[in-house]
Amino acid sequence: MPMGDSITAGARVPGGYRAPLRDRITGQGWRVDFVGSQRQRGDTSADRDHWGRPGWGIADTDEVINGRRYVSLQANEGPGGARRPGLWDELEAAISTRYFSSSSGVDNVLLLMVGTNDVVHQVVEQRNGARPAGDRNNDGKGEQQNRIGEATIDRLRGFIQRVDRFAGRAGLNLKVVLGTIPRFNNSWNADRLKDPISTVMQQEATEVNQWIRQRAGGLALRHITVTPVDQERAVGGSLIDGLHPDANGYRRMADTWWDGIKDALA
Repeated sequence: MPMGDSITAGARVPGGYRAPLRDRITGQGWRVDFVGSQRQRGDTSADRDHWGRPGWGIADTDEVINGRRYVSLQANEGPGGARRPGLWDELEAAISTRYFSSSSGVDNVLLLMVGTNDVVHQVVEQRNGARPAGDRNNDGKGEQQNRIGEATIDRLRGFIQRVDRFAGRAGLNLKVVLGTIPRFNNSWNADRLKDPISTVMQQEATEVNQWIRQRAGGLALRHITVTPVDQERAVGGSLIDGLHPDANGYRRMADTWWDGIKDALA
C-alpha cells in the first residue's frame, strides 16, 4: 500500500513512483498487488491502486494526539489557519484485511511518506500562545515556526503507533517502509499565491527527517516493523514545482522504495 499525500498520489506525473516501482518489483520475478482506496486520473499503469491523499497531513490539523492539540499557524487560508484533513481517521479502514492479507506466504508492506503538509501548513502544538493563523507576516517565521518539527514528529510517532494497533487488531504482520520527506523550496510559492516557504520551515523539515533516519526504526511496536528510507536524498533537487518530484525524482523514489522493501523483507 503506497500511503501518503500528493507525492504518493503522483502529483504532476501520473503514476508517480508507483509505475516504475512496479516494473522494478516484477522485473525481479516478484508478484505484487498495489492496494488502496484511491486511483489517480491520467494514470495508465497496470496497477493504479494507492492511498495517496493530495493536500492531506498526518492527521486533521486540530486532531488531539496523545493528549496534545494542534493548530496551523499559516495565515493565508483564513482566520482558522490551514484546516486540512489527515490520514489518521482513515487508518482503521486502511490497515485491515480488506487491503492486506493474513495468509501465510504473503508479505504485507506499507510504503508510508507523510508530513510534508504538516510542515508546509505550519502545524504546531497549541501551547505557549500558538493560535490559528498566527503567522502575522505570512512569511513562515517568527511565530513559533521553530516548533513545527517537534509537532510533526509527535504526530508521526502517534500515527505509527496507531498503525501498529490496527495491524494487531486485524491480525496482520505488517512491514512499514517509512520515507523521509523531499526537501521543498520557495519555487512552490513563486506566484506568491500559495504557502510561504521559509528557511525556518526547511530546517524543521530537516529535523523531521533526522528523526525518521535515526529514531523511527527503534520505536517500541508489537505488530509492525519500521524500515526508514531516505527519499529526501533520492529526490534531491529533482522537483517540478519546488514541492513535488519530477519524473526523474519519482524514478529515484522507486529505486529507494525497492531497496527498502528488500531490506524490510530480508
